[in-house]
Amino acid sequence: MGCAAGGEAATWAEAVLAHKQATPLHAICKPKKERMRALFQPAGPQVNLWSTRLRAWAALLRLLCLWAVRPLIYLFDIDGTLVTTAGAGRKALCETFRSRYGADHGLQFSFDGMTDKAIVGLALQAMAVPLHEASLADEVERVLESYVNVLASHAQASADAFVIHEGVVAVLDEVQAAGQGVMGLGTGNVRRGAEIKLAAVNLYHRFAFGGFGCDHHDRTALLAVGAARGAALLGKPMGDCDLLVIGDTPKDIAAAHGIGARCLAVATGSYSVEELQAAGGDVCVPRLDHPAAKAALLPYGGV
Repeated sequence: MGCAAGGEAATWAEAVLAHKQATPLHAICKPKKERMRALFQPAGPQVNLWSTRLRAWAALLRLLCLWAVRPLIYLFDIDGTLVTTAGAGRKALCETFRSRYGADHGLQFSFDGMTDKAIVGLALQAMAVPLHEASLADEVERVLESYVNVLASHAQASADAFVIHEGVVAVLDEVQAAGQGVMGLGTGNVRRGAEIKLAAVNLYHRFAFGGFGCDHHDRTALLAVGAARGAALLGKPMGDCDLLVIGDTPKDIAAAHGIGARCLAVATGSYSVEELQAAGGDVCVPRLDHPAAKAALLPYGGV
């Protein structure tokens, strides 16, 4: 065994010597800097592989950063903020009143920022509609049941009257892709009315939850309901989330502040940027795709 081991060693030494003689001196003494560059910047097709890996790690790091921050609960108003319906809601409600009570003069006031329940209740009181044994709340419910059926007929007959405000779809796409929170509705429309209006422009499916006019007649209260549903969807306590209400009226602003939320106010309804600023909007912009609006919607950066 000793002879065999010595023979193997001699053979190995001869092989090393032969390799050194066949290898140029500059290759053996390649500067350390070049060797390190070759290690971390491989040539050929491997470059693309390393670039892909770096991008993947950067994306993972970004996701980890988002996981560590407070998620957002977005509550979007509908009329004047996301869409215009050419007064379809008012027309359907007036038709409902004429059908039930023979008149609609109690509806001659601005609906901006009001909930469906509040609108109907105020109109019934203004017209002194006899309630007999029913309570005002019961009568409001009956009116709204009829109203949504009329609204659905209007939406079907006049689909072209339902229009998404410019830039809205692109912004919703960005918010969804960024994954910084959950998108819901905060609207005075009863749930069925909200569905009819947004389904007419293929937007209803974009919102996983909401606070609606059927949840409460008070806008602040229904936003609180929507925020609680958003927190439940995230699986987090409300205190661990940030709230952003997106609306177009001073009532949206007041209700947002009433639940401790910030309000992104857009002048795509009946109020100007200046009027929304005077009402205390946290961010007031002419339209939803304005850079300042995007900064408010995506506080941790876009995609």
